Amino acid sequence: MKLLILIPIAAGMLSAQSGNDKLSGLLQERALFDAVSRLKTDDRIAMFETLAGAKPEDLHYQNQMAATFLQKMRETMNPDYLNRAARIVDSVLSSERTNYEALRLRSAIALERHDFPKAAEYSRELVRIAPDDPRNWGTLGDALMELGE
Repeated sequence: MKLLILIPIAAGMLSAQSGNDKLSGLLQERALFDAVSRLKTDDRIAMFETLAGAKPEDLHYQNQMAATFLQKMRETMNPDYLNRAARIVDSVLSSERTNYEALRLRSAIALERHDFPKAAEYSRELVRIAPDDPRNWGTLGDALMELGE
């Protein structure tokens, strides 16, 4: 029910905005952000699938869907969700190889797969791009710790 209410609200807000930061602007609306954060993971997946289908050129929706699949994988320990997230991230990066959100998700996926050398490599790249982003240092630290460094 909540999802049925949020999608029309989101669509209305999107039509009123212009530029590449549609979802970013959308999520900055506190009431909507709070509502989305209270949704169950399955409902968030459905919402982002709907938004990504409506605006396939907006890669932010793809990234949000991948991030939600990662969350679902953590909840269920079902690796299919990790694989779905990885396919989305690969697709985003093939369209836009410098997409920062997708690059961050790629590091998280490498960590989840226990591919610590790749996670460290990706995280070092992100630290060079955005040294002020603490998440990049966190994924780098996690990977290095697992590698015994």
